[in-house]
Amino acid sequence: MSRRPARRPRRILAMTGRQLGIVVLLLFLLLVAAGVVLGFAFGVFGGVPIPAVPSPTEMQIPATVLEETAGPAPEKTEPGATPAQVTVTATASITPSPTLTAGSPTAPPLLSPTVTNTATITTTPVPDVCSQINLRFLGAVSNVAQWRLQNASGVSLELTRAQIDWPRANEAFYYIFLDGSMIWSSEDLVPPTGISSWIGTTTDRMVDGAERLELLFGLSAAESGYNLRLWFGNGCEVSAAN
Repeated sequence: MSRRPARRPRRILAMTGRQLGIVVLLLFLLLVAAGVVLGFAFGVFGGVPIPAVPSPTEMQIPATVLEETAGPAPEKTEPGATPAQVTVTATASITPSPTLTAGSPTAPPLLSPTVTNTATITTTPVPDVCSQINLRFLGAVSNVAQWRLQNASGVSLELTRAQIDWPRANEAFYYIFLDGSMIWSSEDLVPPTGISSWIGTTTDRMVDGAERLELLFGLSAAESGYNLRLWFGNGCEVSAAN
């Protein structure tokens, strides 16, 4: 039995059929890739539109105008004095700089403020409190000598000290009443009498209008021969002699 020689595969360009198929596939893929690239290059395939960016000259930043108004300044008063009336009006205004353009090589600040302050001050002079205090002798009834003490300043004043020279015929000095309230009680047989300590409350010695001041003695009070001097907490003093 004779043997036939094995059949050899056919070759094209010295390549087998499998190698030729691989070459054909690679050529196809290369053509497809080239087509895609050319399609994008010539605008065949649409893409996402890119928004236009404004030029630097189109970007403008507006300036801002600031205005502020200061209210009246607080007033300061000292105890025992009528406060002065002070009215202060202040206005501050800021002028903005020209419009700022983005992208300028030497951009100025957003604001170049120009501040203008206008103040108007109106003052009312403080009244002289001490000149508004008056002391006047009214007369004597029985063993009581009476004075009228008036404070027309509108400021309440505290009676802090007193000195009284009285006639020796009155024998002795015992009490002081201010507008019906007893503010001093002791016994002094020899004039004059100095007083710096009191009884009752501070309110009993506050003078804010017309008050009646009464001094009680041991015998009938004389109609003359008195010298009364009073001091107040704010430094004022007043006196009356007859």
